[in-house]
Amino acid sequence: MSKPSARIFIACVLFFLIAVVILALLVFGIAKVIAPAEASAEPCATAECPDAKSTVPSNILYGVSEDVESSNAGTPSLLAPIAPSREVPSHDYSSAVPELLQYPEMPAGCEVYSLTAVLHALGFDADPHAIAREHLPYTAVDNDPASVYSGSPYANGEGLPPAMARAGNSYLQQNGSNYRFVDSSGAPFEELVDLSHEGFPALVWTTVGQTDPGFAEPLQRYTFYSLEHCVVLLGSNEDGTVRIMDPQIGHTTVDAQAFERIYEQCGSMAVALEGGHVS
Repeated sequence: MSKPSARIFIACVLFFLIAVVILALLVFGIAKVIAPAEASAEPCATAECPDAKSTVPSNILYGVSEDVESSNAGTPSLLAPIAPSREVPSHDYSSAVPELLQYPEMPAGCEVYSLTAVLHALGFDADPHAIAREHLPYTAVDNDPASVYSGSPYANGEGLPPAMARAGNSYLQQNGSNYRFVDSSGAPFEELVDLSHEGFPALVWTTVGQTDPGFAEPLQRYTFYSLEHCVVLLGSNEDGTVRIMDPQIGHTTVDAQAFERIYEQCGSMAVALEGGHVS
C-alpha cells in the first residue's frame, strides 16, 4: 500500500471511530433527558388532563369516624380529623389570611384558593396548584359524592366541605402540623362569626357575587348548586357587615344578614380549624 493510500485509510478509520463516539454520546444524552421526565410525571388536575377526576393522590386521608358512622347508618359519613388538637392559636389567624385571587389561573378553584389562604395564615407556604394536584380527593369515601372533588378546579369543578376538609388535612398531615380542618356544616352562623373573632377563620359556602340563590327552601346539606362559591370568613364589624376573603375579588365586606341568609339557603356548609370546631 502506498503512503498516500495508507494515510487515507487511517483517516477514514479515525473518522469512523469519532462518528461512533459522537453517536453514542448523543444516544446516552437523550436517554438521560427522557428518563427523569418520565419518572417525574405526576397526576394533574388541569383542564389539559381529561382523566383528572380519576386521579387518586397517595396522601389523601381516608379515616372515617366510627362513632359518626354508627350513629348515622344509611347517611353519608363525616370525616373525622386525624390527631385533633385543642390548642389555642398563638395569634389571630383570621387577621393573617392574605388575599389570594383564583383568576386567571384557576377559574373554578374558589375552594382551593380559600383553603390555601387559611394555610398561609397558619404559616405555610402552600401553593394552590400543588393543593389541586396532590391533595384534592378525586376518589370518594364509601361512594359519598360529598367526600370527593367533582371535576377540575381549572374548568368546571366543585368541592363541598367533606372534600375540602380532606384536602386540608392531607396537607397538614404531610407538613407535620397538629392542626386539622373539620367539617362544621350546620353550625349556626353566629358561632362561625364568634370563632373568627377568636382567631379561627372558616371556609363558608355562599354564591358568586353574594347573589340571592333564589331557592324556595334551604338546600339539603352537601347539595351541589348553581353559583356555588367558597370564601373565608374573617370577622364582623359594628356596622352590620362581615369581613371575608373572596378569592374572586380579595378582602371585602358584605352585609352580615344577607351573607347569613345565603349561607343558610345554600345548606349551611362550612369548614373550620379543629381548634375552633363547632357542633
